[in-house]
Amino acid sequence: MPKWIDWLTGLLSADSTDAKANAETAEARYLAELTDLRRREKALIERAVDVVCTVDSSGSFVFVSPSCKNAWGYETKELAGKSARAVVDEEGYKRLFAYASEADKSIEKVIFETEIQCADGTTKHAAWRGQWSISEKTLFCIVHDMTEQKQIEQALRSSEKQLKDILQMLPAGVMIMDNSGAIEFVNSAARRLLGFEEKKIVGQSLDKFFSEDFPEHQSRLVSNDRIALRSDGTQIPVETHTDNIDLAGQQKQLFLFVDKTALYDLERTKQEFFAMVAHDFRAPLTSLRNLVVLIEDGVLEKQSDQGAQVSKQVNLECNQLLRLVQDMVDIGKLGSNKFALDADHTDALAMVNLAIQGVAPMAENSGVKIAVPKNSATIWCDELRLNQVITNLLTNAIKHSPDNSQVEISIDEQPSNNCVRICVKDFGAGIPSDKLDKVFEIYEQLSASNGKPAQGTGLGLAICKLIVQRHGGQIGVESKVGEGSLFWFTIPMENSAEKT
Repeated sequence: MPKWIDWLTGLLSADSTDAKANAETAEARYLAELTDLRRREKALIERAVDVVCTVDSSGSFVFVSPSCKNAWGYETKELAGKSARAVVDEEGYKRLFAYASEADKSIEKVIFETEIQCADGTTKHAAWRGQWSISEKTLFCIVHDMTEQKQIEQALRSSEKQLKDILQMLPAGVMIMDNSGAIEFVNSAARRLLGFEEKKIVGQSLDKFFSEDFPEHQSRLVSNDRIALRSDGTQIPVETHTDNIDLAGQQKQLFLFVDKTALYDLERTKQEFFAMVAHDFRAPLTSLRNLVVLIEDGVLEKQSDQGAQVSKQVNLECNQLLRLVQDMVDIGKLGSNKFALDADHTDALAMVNLAIQGVAPMAENSGVKIAVPKNSATIWCDELRLNQVITNLLTNAIKHSPDNSQVEISIDEQPSNNCVRICVKDFGAGIPSDKLDKVFEIYEQLSASNGKPAQGTGLGLAICKLIVQRHGGQIGVESKVGEGSLFWFTIPMENSAEKT
């Protein structure tokens, strides 16, 4: 049997005096608990940061918590019994009055925003949350100050607008996508490059306007070459950059693209120029050099010792001009990635000796001796192209060596890296530290340390770098002023493609 039945049975069986006493005790306990509950409610309201108030059906304040002093600058007594119109803006009061006058017909919570006119003349933005109190017949409201949040939101909107104004002025195409990948902003340059109106772009995805698919999520800056699809059906090459950005507190994706048509046209013009140089200069220079060779070989009669010396000098100059022409052609091919290696296993020492033979006349003319390495190694390379690298490094070393000095070559295996390191060292004046990072740049030319005028186009070391990198190797230089320079490069011992 439930305990409450036992209690009720006992209460009914007791005399009236005991029943009355028990009832009085229960009532006293109930009143004490209710008083304590109201005390705690009052304490919570008084300590609240937000303003707590009740509004009757006429739109007047019945109760306003003391927090209105800090929040709005009013004392409680200044607002109690007065119309809320005194502090609430006209539009906000209409909403408040409507909710208060109709709230007794609904138990739903209401949420709305108003402007509050503070005692010091300032205006604050407030969010109201209210619910009708059936027992008190008033709309019970908690009013939260939204002024700072609104200011932050306004600042973010202003910052976003300034950013978009700047992006509109950029000559590059710019788009901003939301988290779903839909385009929500496009600048004027992008519209011009694609040939679409803004309304035809906004809301679409990037793959509608570019030839390649795009990853759904991009966490870092990525650059790619793509094809843009214009409205008229034509295609243009573009360089694209994609990255995530934080805009107005939200994660967005920034997409930038640049038209590379002019760059491609320039590259084609450069290739045509190199082809013209190769054709118009190489043929007559080769004929002239062959004529001088016939004289030096005795096929044609030498008129005098002076004539022999002149023919020798003409031969050197022809070779120099032919090397310059070849350098210009090579840098064009290598720089445009239109160059394929014809690689195979090659004996490094044999290749070095072949290069030494090619520069022997230059070394002899400068009084420079070349120390031949004793050891060798097998490397995987395009022998013709790597011979060009070694020849260029030797030529550079001889050019920067003082008369009657020495150039040293070394070949060292590096099994741990599966490569061979080849070094060419001279004992010239060296290279200043602030110029070491420039020696492999195109058209960069350092003055000869032996007092001789610099010759060439400044393409030799740049060509060396491109050839070595195409082999999958590295190239560098170590130098100290007054002690000479050591140029080095590494070449793989095996075909990396076959190894993988």
